[in-house]
Amino acid sequence: MADLCLREAMSSAVAFSPRFTRAAAAERERLSGRLAKAKTRARERKGELAAAEADVAELEARLEALVPVLGEPAPEHPEPTEAPAGLRGQAIREVAVEVLLRCGAQAGPIHYRDWLALVESEAGPVAGKRAEAVFLNQVTRHPLVRATTSRGFYELDPGAAVRLEARVGELRTALAAATAAEAAAVTPPGQRRGSRALALELGRAERALGEARHALPAV
Repeated sequence: MADLCLREAMSSAVAFSPRFTRAAAAERERLSGRLAKAKTRARERKGELAAAEADVAELEARLEALVPVLGEPAPEHPEPTEAPAGLRGQAIREVAVEVLLRCGAQAGPIHYRDWLALVESEAGPVAGKRAEAVFLNQVTRHPLVRATTSRGFYELDPGAAVRLEARVGELRTALAAATAAEAAAVTPPGQRRGSRALALELGRAERALGEARHALPAV
């Protein structure tokens, strides 16, 4: 009992430096952000699984209802082999950009192979037979990433979010004007971009802006 009291007294007497405390607070903030994203992905995947299981149950019931008509059950089809585990799609982009954001703009450009190694050391392997090609295809689609003049090197584009916000505003204004003009039938066909083309471009810009904003809280 005395030893326990002594250990508790010693632990309470430890004073961490302000620098260490700030680093710990920053690490807590980073981990909390990653946890929130992981919970979001888990909820999305649970929803996808529930929908898939509902489809399976419905299709099995419909096939069973055909047995009395055809006199025999449906033939067995081989199930597709399970895809290899690993990071895929948007998850690759999210982790890759989060790594660069933590490094900071002062870290400078990074070669995609070194970048891939950092991502895999933190979040596991990238799925696919050619992991480098899969990784490169994904990260170059992120709105906060741009290529440099050096072959194979990439860096963060800190002004991308601001430019995207401005572009979204321009497209919304143009779409409203085009829609009003079309409704009033005052725009000759072919003279201006139609509302459909503007709506498609606006959708792409809004998705890019959403992905950029989603990544930025990880700083």
